[in-house]
Amino acid sequence: MSPATANLIESVSIPAGSEAVLNVYVNGVELRAGSDFEADRERIHFLTPVQRFRPITGIRIVLNALCIGLYNRGDTIDLRIRRGGHVEVVRADTPPAAR
Repeated sequence: MSPATANLIESVSIPAGSEAVLNVYVNGVELRAGSDFEADRERIHFLTPVQRFRPITGIRIVLNALCIGLYNRGDTIDLRIRRGGHVEVVRADTPPAAR
């Protein structure tokens, strides 16, 4: 598996106890069921893979502290779900990168 492929996410787990997935957002942009993703009872499958979120680490933290602007890489995935009779927005639990 190439490093570029290892940083792609094709699906995420639906949080335990979810009664329904109401909306899916990638970087704050709402995706549409059927054209952007498909969902089954346990997972959300992206029709176009998204980039794994990678926070800044190591030397990049030092550069950031020296006011050399660096940003986290990758996409954030948020889910609006109904759980326990309440609607909540949760960050999707992404699988660890393959090594």
